[in-house]
Amino acid sequence: MTTIEASTPVQAPNKLAGISGWLILPAIGAAVAPLFIGFQTAAGLSAFQYMSKVNGLVGAFILIEFLANVGLTAFACYNAWTFFKRKRNAPKVYIALLLASLGIQAADAAIGASLFNMAPDAEAGRDIGRAIVGCLVWIPYFLVSKRVKATFTE
Repeated sequence: MTTIEASTPVQAPNKLAGISGWLILPAIGAAVAPLFIGFQTAAGLSAFQYMSKVNGLVGAFILIEFLANVGLTAFACYNAWTFFKRKRNAPKVYIALLLASLGIQAADAAIGASLFNMAPDAEAGRDIGRAIVGCLVWIPYFLVSKRVKATFTE
């Protein structure tokens, strides 16, 4: 006697799934960000040698800035992990990292300018501008893109 086995329907592969197209650019950012932010954090360690020579507010500012950068480095590592594991929450984590980076850079420039009684330097302006442009480009992309919805499903 012959038995008939029920077969499960085979889904056609989604041609949008996968890290390709424009999603390659945020993938590069996710891979490089932990290294870049970590390097900047390590470079900031030299500021600790001056902490004994500054008043309480400036010392606190240096310490808080360093801790914020350590946290941002850890968050960038988590972002890379969720991104390359294609976790379902990766788009939200990427957006949160973009916003956190912008917020930390803006707060750093504003508080630093207030403490030192001077305008933020050109480098701070460039960094904030770059973060704003990144938010304006990638947040809508992660919210609307069909490729993003098809890729981050784990």
